Amino acid sequence: MKFVLKTVVFLIAILMLGIWLMWMVSPETAKNLFEVDARSITGINALKSDMGGVVLTIAVFLILSFKETQWLYSAAIASGCLMLGRTISLVVDGYTPTGVNALVVELIAVIVFVTVANRYSSNSH
Repeated sequence: MKFVLKTVVFLIAILMLGIWLMWMVSPETAKNLFEVDARSITGINALKSDMGGVVLTIAVFLILSFKETQWLYSAAIASGCLMLGRTISLVVDGYTPTGVNALVVELIAVIVFVTVANRYSSNSH
């Protein structure tokens, strides 16, 4: 079971790194995929730093978690903050299937991170 859970964490880390890399290398692809628009270099810079930075942060926390499981709580908090912003947007700005799908993926990620951290943390023996 530990192998399966750690594999899921690893795959999510790869996904986060892939999204970050897409923002860095192919922002036009990322903008189309996430349906965002930037009308200037300043806007593209904001998307790369904000969008890319958040997913890179989560990926780094997940990579660190292979050395010390406690880092999964940091990944869960960062992902939970994304969920909060997405939920507020869905309520205030309106429903989109893509937004709901992303929210579900983020929720699953948070559940996985907390489950693995609780189960395999060095302090939970």
